[in-house]
Amino acid sequence: MWKEYLFPDTLNSALDILRNSNGRAKIIAGGTDILVKLKSGEIKVDCLVDITRIPDLNQVYANTQRVFIGGSATHAQVAGSKLIQMNSSMLARACQAVGSPQIRNVATIAGNIVSAQPAADAAVALTALNAEISLCGHEKTFSIADAYKDLCVSNVDCAHDIIQTISFNKIADSEGASFQRLSKRNALTLPILSVAVFVALDRTAQTVVKTRIVIAPVASSPLRVEKAEQFLTNNNITPATIKETSYIVAECLTFRGSTFRGSAEYRKKMSKILVERALSEAMDEAMHKKVRSRQNA
Repeated sequence: MWKEYLFPDTLNSALDILRNSNGRAKIIAGGTDILVKLKSGEIKVDCLVDITRIPDLNQVYANTQRVFIGGSATHAQVAGSKLIQMNSSMLARACQAVGSPQIRNVATIAGNIVSAQPAADAAVALTALNAEISLCGHEKTFSIADAYKDLCVSNVDCAHDIIQTISFNKIADSEGASFQRLSKRNALTLPILSVAVFVALDRTAQTVVKTRIVIAPVASSPLRVEKAEQFLTNNNITPATIKETSYIVAECLTFRGSTFRGSAEYRKKMSKILVERALSEAMDEAMHKKVRSRQNA
């Protein structure tokens, strides 16, 4: 068990504690993952550094182009944020799908990323949004995809690094996104399948000019299906095109059956349904936003 539990009140003091602990201290915010690992003996630390009292680190805010989520912001905060709901209702829906209200009230988005669970709902949505992570004391940002080193192993080391913000571009008038989740009924568990989709339409709202299709868990991280993205890009928006894209997604993936998530055949079949549903919803959102933009012009 840890020897110290500290509450730094600035980012610099938190970083100083980490630097002086030689890897024997770790950041804690919600604690829903790290406390389980400590109890099981999977990890050992001398000191836990609680960052929840650092001002502004739990804020959700925006500038003219991007939305920013602080490193200690919880799933409940993000799901309930009017700013998130206005600029990415998909992410709000993904955060609302996490666990129980008690878990959402303490579990952080940053912790979701550090845990590197391939099926973590917020990470799936953020991958489709092409989100970036900013670490304290680092000038460069990097993508959500780059945060994954291996299955449940993150490139963000909470013994040395603190996630300051997670950010993504606001969804524009010609863009739309959707998050779809398949899980057991009345079960507060990781999903059987999750799909997140982002689309951008041309000026006529008849052709897709950009898309990101993300599905999990089928790999060690949320997986973008680039072959399907390439097929859909510059293609006409029709039910047949959407359906064909969903078939390409399923063909590109190799599913494994399991007792919890069901057979490989079942998951492949459901992947088509979820992708088709997500693409249809994302395109509808983009078209409606385009119409509203024209009416307000």
